[in-house]
Amino acid sequence: MANRLAVAAARISSRLQTAASEDVTYGRGANTAAVKATIDKTQHDGDITEGSVIHSVESIDFLIPKASLVLDGSAVMPERLDTIVWGSKTYIVLPFGDRKEEWVYEDPFEVQVRIHTKLKDDGA
Repeated sequence: MANRLAVAAARISSRLQTAASEDVTYGRGANTAAVKATIDKTQHDGDITEGSVIHSVESIDFLIPKASLVLDGSAVMPERLDTIVWGSKTYIVLPFGDRKEEWVYEDPFEVQVRIHTKLKDDGA
């Protein structure tokens, strides 16, 4: 019998894709792929600096099924400086906070990835 929690994680991912996702374009260099992503935010706390001031930033996160991350026929995982185009805006995959990771698995069964991004500046 399959692990019920793993089955539930796959169902939740599928339902998010159906009910709460947006069309985005995931890219690395010249390779791009149209995927569905659920949009979220994460507040990242930084190191304590300048006395007792805690610096924090917010990332726009894209939740994408790991199986959807295919570029040029090969499965990939998010990498720093990959891009995600959502509507007319481009977001850059970047690490945030103390952990310095660009993405994390959204569930313990590694069905979905949460990709941390920053809106690309006009000059970037």
